[in-house]
Amino acid sequence: AVLSLALALLASVRQRRRQLALLKALGLTRRQVRQVIGWQASIILVTAAIIGVPLGIAAGRWAWSSFAASLGVVPVTVIPGAALLAGFIALLLAGNLLTAVPASVAARTTPAVLLRAE
Repeated sequence: AVLSLALALLASVRQRRRQLALLKALGLTRRQVRQVIGWQASIILVTAAIIGVPLGIAAGRWAWSSFAASLGVVPVTVIPGAALLAGFIALLLAGNLLTAVPASVAARTTPAVLLRAE
């Protein structure tokens, strides 16, 4: 999932080169361009977690209760909150680390060359 995020961000940077060049021409520094890409990755990951965690919990409960019912045992579901939080933090850190390549590509855009074509 994190690798697909990095590829999606790289494709997004390539698509939005002119927009990023315009922002750099208006005064954004390389660091600010990197931060824009980092925030984009963070927002994508948080949105995916907000949607995916409840759906995963619901699907896990349904699967466990149907499996437990077939065994004839009482379906007790325990949701490990600390493990979910640790997994989310690890995903956020890994996602932001993998955005270093697309962010550096975006930061190296030269506004004069890209905007000359327009």
